[in-house]
Amino acid sequence: MSDDKSLIELEKQHTVLVENLKKALLFGQESFIRCGAILSEIKSKQTYLSEDAAHQWTWEDFIARPDLPFPGRTPQSRRRVADALIRVFKVFKEKFNLDTEELASIGWTKLDLLAPVVDKLEKKEDVNDWLDKARDLTVPDLAMEISGKEPEIGANLTCKHENAYQIWYCPDCNARSKNDLRKHGTQGV
Repeated sequence: MSDDKSLIELEKQHTVLVENLKKALLFGQESFIRCGAILSEIKSKQTYLSEDAAHQWTWEDFIARPDLPFPGRTPQSRRRVADALIRVFKVFKEKFNLDTEELASIGWTKLDLLAPVVDKLEKKEDVNDWLDKARDLTVPDLAMEISGKEPEIGANLTCKHENAYQIWYCPDCNARSKNDLRKHGTQGV
């Protein structure tokens, strides 16, 4: 009986923690949407040009500033995030004037996936259909829904695979090697 009480107490604690997590995540997503509005204005008005009188600043220079905590390890990934936030703001807030909290509940990653599709739409009802799908689907499932088909493995890769090689694998000992494991007693890597 005490196990049942422990489990009930654990479930109550978990419910409170999950609700707090949802609130924190929602707050973060609302911030990303507001960031998209600010970034949109900075980019469109090119206010970043005033950063340094000694040299001509670019959008990339601005996004790479170390005091701007954009997600991403590289300048390119940070720029992709900034551009995605702008895209989300322009399509969902500027064009369709949708509620920030509603958008935040979906998340900017899914909204960025939807932006090209939604941008082509005219009616808000059609947008709502896509938002409903985004709420219910995972990111990969939403991407498949948008494409209308199952993607081929590796279809979204942009790598030219210049350094690719085949690998030999032995399921008996888990050895792996670039060389044929059956020849000359080759050791795995």
